[in-house]
Amino acid sequence: MPPALQTVTSAAAAHPLAMLAVATTALLTLRLARFLLRDDADGPTLRAAARSAPPSYAGRTVWVTGASQGLGLELAIRYAARGAALILSARPSPRLAAAGAAVAAAGRASGAPPPSLLPFDATAGGEELARVAAAAADASAAAGNVPGVDLLVLCAGASQHGAAAATAPSVSDALFELNCAGPVRLVVAALPGLLAAAAARARRAGGGGGGGGGDSAPPPAPASSSSILGICSMAAVVPAPGQAAYGASKAGLASYLATLSAELAGEGVRATVFCAGPVATGTEAAPRAVYGSGGPKTLPPPSPAEAAKRLSPGRAADLAIAAADAGLPVSWATKQPILSLAYAAQYAPWLCTLVMRAVGPARARGLEEGKGGYDVGGLVRAGAARGKKGA
Repeated sequence: MPPALQTVTSAAAAHPLAMLAVATTALLTLRLARFLLRDDADGPTLRAAARSAPPSYAGRTVWVTGASQGLGLELAIRYAARGAALILSARPSPRLAAAGAAVAAAGRASGAPPPSLLPFDATAGGEELARVAAAAADASAAAGNVPGVDLLVLCAGASQHGAAAATAPSVSDALFELNCAGPVRLVVAALPGLLAAAAARARRAGGGGGGGGGDSAPPPAPASSSSILGICSMAAVVPAPGQAAYGASKAGLASYLATLSAELAGEGVRATVFCAGPVATGTEAAPRAVYGSGGPKTLPPPSPAEAAKRLSPGRAADLAIAAADAGLPVSWATKQPILSLAYAAQYAPWLCTLVMRAVGPARARGLEEGKGGYDVGGLVRAGAARGKKGA
């Protein structure tokens, strides 16, 4: 043993408080190392929930929007594997039928009924969404469940790659419609069904039965589980140059769901705001669509190096489901360094602002040009080079 370490160990042994200080310092050092090297979620509650055995969703109905690909499809597959009756929604396209086949295959082992496909446009008006919500309630009843929805997963939406100053107003309008106004209208339309399902869960938990079409009541949902899972974005937590309207629209949805959950306290309907990203979605067969400064465009799949900096869709889905099961009001899921920046944005905004000013121009320009936006070191170097050139 090195002499210096022998001295510290001897001193710690002689003084219990010194021993406690050494042990505490070691634990904090290990925890910090884990945070910087391994953590991809914002707290022990979420990480523990993700490691625990998932509860069954047999006898419950889960409605997933944006279910034709990416994270929405991953979520639907996992809920089907847990026995849920799935309602899958997206814009009408062959991809939705393919998603239905994948979800049906995932649900066979758990005895889940075949999913119902309910295509619609996420920007539809209130009357159309009321019709869609009624159809979802009918689909739930047809599966033998309560004519309502136990969990509404809001995953439909679109991202943005374009500098704010160059973005056309029509693009910003479209992003707010897709990511905020449309989901809000859908929640309003679905709320009667959500309340009906929550009341049925309460009756089951109290032994009153009344759920589903079978002879025996299905197992009750966890007491803390959410009724709405809103897939938001870390761009709603950390300023994201090149994604100004996208971040603002997701922040608007997050605020709405948090307020709705407070208003409905005691009625069995609560919301989980799940801020994720970046997530490595997009394939050759199903390229990811985003909005550039002038309108929609598709992106090539992320390279292996770029994908390694992002959460996998499967990991993001597991964490989102765990957050909803635990009834967490807000959860973050992202890799470093964005996770650290999120804490800085909350507790040391001046530090987050310094970082964003250093990387902001290069990141916005890079996203506009179709480059990745998550190499912080490269962005800082680009910003420094730009500063020297300007000087």
